[in-house]
Amino acid sequence: MALSGDQERKLTEKIHSLTEKLLETFEELNLVYNLSEVFSGSTSVDQVIQNLGKMAVDRLEADCGWVALRDERTGKLSPVAMYGIEPPVAQEINQQFVEKAVGAGRPVLYDDLRSTGVSSSGPELRGFLAVPLAVRETVLGAICLGRRVGDQIFTSGDQKMLSVMASQGAMAIEKHKLEKKLVDVERLAAIGEFAARVAHEVRNPLTSIKGFTFLIGRPKTTPEQAKQYTGLIIEEIDRLDTIIKDILHFSRESVLHPKEQSIEEVIDKALMLTEQQRTEAGVELIRENGSNGTLVLIDAERLLQVFLNLIINAIHAMTGGGKLTVSTKTNPDQLLVQIGDSGCGISQENLEQIFDPFFTTKETGTGLGLAIARRILEEHQGGISVESSENVGTTFSLRLPRNAQLKPFQPKETA
Repeated sequence: MALSGDQERKLTEKIHSLTEKLLETFEELNLVYNLSEVFSGSTSVDQVIQNLGKMAVDRLEADCGWVALRDERTGKLSPVAMYGIEPPVAQEINQQFVEKAVGAGRPVLYDDLRSTGVSSSGPELRGFLAVPLAVRETVLGAICLGRRVGDQIFTSGDQKMLSVMASQGAMAIEKHKLEKKLVDVERLAAIGEFAARVAHEVRNPLTSIKGFTFLIGRPKTTPEQAKQYTGLIIEEIDRLDTIIKDILHFSRESVLHPKEQSIEEVIDKALMLTEQQRTEAGVELIRENGSNGTLVLIDAERLLQVFLNLIINAIHAMTGGGKLTVSTKTNPDQLLVQIGDSGCGISQENLEQIFDPFFTTKETGTGLGLAIARRILEEHQGGISVESSENVGTTFSLRLPRNAQLKPFQPKETA
């Protein structure tokens, strides 16, 4: 028997929503790949900026655009790489709208620039969009786009696309400033491999969803079978949702929100959230607090993600029960967190690959958890390492500097 009308509608809506998320993710990956191709062929900062401005105008079908670069000494913005706009007009818009927004690290979006009283824009510009060019806490400038009267206004989707372009462009500019040249062949290869693995990860659950949907629609399908197939579809949808979240966490540069805090509080929260799983798995907790309440500058939410991943992995490694050891200790330079299990251990061959994106020995999962954990520790100016023996257990060691210079993304507004 087929699903009821209401069940079918809810299932269709959930599949439609997930499909839209997948399409957005693939579109973003494709854009990043195209940008990497463009920037890999750029041999100077000026060429990167010219390519960035032109690609932004072309990709978003704007009538005009420019890149506003910030002077490192004065903080003032100057228009460069201008397309379809005169320098005085771009400069006035920079001074009236873009400088303050860039200083605050926020995009600017106007449906009708004429209503703001910009004198030199006259009747020409209507829609206006500007997104900061930023690398971590450093603001390099902004990408600015305009559309003339009669054209469509810029949307939130346009803003998201331009933000991706700004992020990639800012990294390319900064890389050229530091290295004086751009050698991106390995990065392109990594992106190509990344895209291929993403496609592989999502293909299997999508195939399952398609197959179960077909089975539900057969006249001879019983209500019990339909209920079973529906449950399996929901499981596959949840699996896709997890894959998408992991991919987005891994592919996007994060912004830390650090504050001084005891690492013990974060660890205790992770242990509390996984208590039921430990109990059900018959895992004994051994807790050793050697940090003596030492405060360190951390982003607690990001590190909680790391601890949860490592603790859950440890529980899964002890299928017949075992001991989970979580300890902390300090020295003058750093704080050390160790998370160990008495589980099955990791082979030497696999041990060399466990931090690689998409590497996993599990039947489910994206293999991004440890890669994300390493990135988070590196963002904290720390690190992570592992020791393991098969049939003995595994221990992860996390290092956090006690005097890290971490600053949230809060640039000052320019005058």
